Amino acid sequence: MPKDTINIAVIGTGLIGDTHIAAIAQVDGLTVKTVCDVALDKAEQAAAKHGIAEVSNDPEKVLADSAIDAVVVAVPNRFHRDLAIATAQAGKHMLLEKPVSHNFATAREVLDAFSGSSQIVRVGHNERCQDASILAREIVRSGALGEVHSFRNVFSHSWKVVSIDDYRWNLEISGGATMMDITSHSVDLVRYLIGGDYASVASSLRHSAMPKAVDDNVHLMAETTSGASGTFSSDRFSPTHHFTTDLYGTEGSLHLSQLVMSGTTVAPLAVFSDRPIEQLPRALQENARPRFAAYNNQRKTDGWYLLYPPRRSSYVNQMRAFAQTLRGETPDISLCTLEDAVHTIEVMHAAYTAHNERRWVELPQPEGTPWTLPAYR
Repeated sequence: MPKDTINIAVIGTGLIGDTHIAAIAQVDGLTVKTVCDVALDKAEQAAAKHGIAEVSNDPEKVLADSAIDAVVVAVPNRFHRDLAIATAQAGKHMLLEKPVSHNFATAREVLDAFSGSSQIVRVGHNERCQDASILAREIVRSGALGEVHSFRNVFSHSWKVVSIDDYRWNLEISGGATMMDITSHSVDLVRYLIGGDYASVASSLRHSAMPKAVDDNVHLMAETTSGASGTFSSDRFSPTHHFTTDLYGTEGSLHLSQLVMSGTTVAPLAVFSDRPIEQLPRALQENARPRFAAYNNQRKTDGWYLLYPPRRSSYVNQMRAFAQTLRGETPDISLCTLEDAVHTIEVMHAAYTAHNERRWVELPQPEGTPWTLPAYR
């Protein structure tokens, strides 16, 4: 797209829509031309806050505007499908907030709508856009860990970051609470780091503490086509934010924390290897602080290398890479494609089946397998 300025419309002005508007303002060559929300007062408040002239409460009119090059869709999950398909029909490029939709069948409809088109579509799994995640992927892809056979991810977060009346806790609109809101990030992040697809899933989904009967205590086991297997643990009752990923390979280990520091981490990124540092990938050499221990009165590294990458906004990183993609440039980050994100919804679908039927479920499931939410109490 050889344009000096790319005009963006942001549809949906809630918490994440507002975050996207702020991120766009920090990326050269992007501008928010229009903000849109079916609740016009919300669109007007967002426009006033960010100094945007055009507001609308009609997505169809926004998509019909020939001056709009791309849209950011940041509405509640159940409405992703209709807006995404309308965007496909309008011929616009799109950054669609995760998840793709509120169930697997409608997510596939979104994928089919863009099949064969030249439109650029990326999905907002922003955790892969954290600086530490980007560096971790480079280290894994360099072979520093050898073959990764095991992973462990923990994502704890308080539900109180939004109102108890938020759409996230309405399962008919969201398609799932903890699973769709934060476990989906974890599933995407691990696949981004180690590659491969998910081959089979087992799960336990429970309501434990939240004031509404939703999945607030989630555990998944997963096996991948690359030969790795591991666990995901997510909750919404924890009073603190904790998001860590551990990878275990034949030649090393990696610990990634999406927090700069927490009670169980010593660095945002830590890598263990028994290789001399000069044999490790350049990305690690240039960023690592070796840790030392005394052996027989000699000061030697204990094999752990601590890394402190910058902690820029993942939303700005994501938007900058989206802009690069729109211009036909090679982006700094491998953003989540529509195919990637639909596969994540496929994992959510298998997790529901696995919980309801108390068994391991292989992917893909037979066509027509129902999306059945567990009965939480």
